[in-house]
Amino acid sequence: MTDRRKFISGAGFTSFTTGTGIFAIYFMLSSMTLAIPVITGLYNFQPYVSGFIIQAHLIGAVIFLLPAARIGDLIGHEKILCIGGFFFAVSSFLCAVFPSDMGGMGLIFFRFTQGIGDGMIMASSLVLLSRRWSPEKRGESFGLFLFSGYMGYIAGLLGGGTLIDLFSWRAPFLFTVPVTIITGICGYILSKSGTGITSVDKQKLDLKGIALFAPAIVMLTAGLSLIPSTNSAYLIITGTVLFIFLVIHEKRSDYPLFKISLFKNNRIFSLAILSDILYYSGIGAVSYLLITYLEAGRGLGSFDAALVILPISIIQGVMSPVTGKLSDKIDPKYISSVGVSLIFTILLLYSHIEQDTSILVITIAAAITGAGFAMFSAPNKNAIMNSVKQQDHGNASGIANTFEQTGNLVSIGIAAAIMTGITGESTSGSYTPDLLLKSIDIIFLILAFICLVNIAVILIRGKIKQES
Repeated sequence: MTDRRKFISGAGFTSFTTGTGIFAIYFMLSSMTLAIPVITGLYNFQPYVSGFIIQAHLIGAVIFLLPAARIGDLIGHEKILCIGGFFFAVSSFLCAVFPSDMGGMGLIFFRFTQGIGDGMIMASSLVLLSRRWSPEKRGESFGLFLFSGYMGYIAGLLGGGTLIDLFSWRAPFLFTVPVTIITGICGYILSKSGTGITSVDKQKLDLKGIALFAPAIVMLTAGLSLIPSTNSAYLIITGTVLFIFLVIHEKRSDYPLFKISLFKNNRIFSLAILSDILYYSGIGAVSYLLITYLEAGRGLGSFDAALVILPISIIQGVMSPVTGKLSDKIDPKYISSVGVSLIFTILLLYSHIEQDTSILVITIAAAITGAGFAMFSAPNKNAIMNSVKQQDHGNASGIANTFEQTGNLVSIGIAAAIMTGITGESTSGSYTPDLLLKSIDIIFLILAFICLVNIAVILIRGKIKQES
């Protein structure tokens, strides 16, 4: 093997390639958190429309995570990473240039297509890192991967906030275009390195499973977002029924979209996945709520609001490689449980936030929140990927990322529903301060309860070395 091919097929180049992808995704995530209040006030969108602008990206990612992982098993995950990078770049450009007269639906649609690229990038990244890093260093690779993401999040808060204040909410979208083009190019180089590993058995794609899964996700998400509307109950019930049919179909399918057996025969995998969805359900709306509080409730600008919550990403980014590497030596459940306990404590603090709460207190709490995030994310990913065999890496990655994004959708859905129900059909620029604070306090209390349940789930699962 030549030095060039050895470099391209090595762990370092893989980490760089996947790192550029997650950097852009997290940059977009934090930038949109800052941009949403601006967009809502500029176009007088109602809260549920603003929620859908965020959720559309997540829905696109959730719908395509499992199919992307499955297709990656068949044709190579490097190719999926390549396609995802270019797809994200094109969609970001379309988000930036869409005509304002299209209204909220236009931006929602392009955010959805951007989410498709996100799903492809994330589904392939965990698999490639798992296969190109040795098992004893897998936690470290996930820590570095998340470090890239959190650096993107910080860049989105600072750079994205600055771009929004100086130019327009459209500017952050344009920034991600060249970054994800690099992801696509490097993914293409990886696919030509001759080291791609695909499924050992060339199976078919479960189109029926996808046809059941996609509308189920959309209906459940829409139902959560529209609470307390009467239509929400119909959507939630229909989505739940479709999920039941999906599980029945997957049990009978010769080529399932996701293997039910991974849950049935693997306690660690099942509880780690459950912990994942609880974690993201508990923290997915935290930044959105804090930014809304700071901008709409306290009158801070986008950049100033970003500075207040910046410690979340700084601490998370610095600690993730450390906690990931530590999870290679200590069972991940011990690290993750401490992390979620920290988050639970801070969410309780946030649930008592008031109009005159010290900005310093919020900033310190944000730093502790970041530490909690770092202590859960990389170790739990390590637990998931180390609990399955190599041939199941694609399936495990798709399932894990799907449940993560589903958790984010649930969290944002809860926040949007409660905020709409309490504040009414107002825009973020015209919230009644007392009602805004009341809704935020209730939401944080619910998220804290979810984290409390998660602590118990983490502690009851077994040790990886004993059961995997």
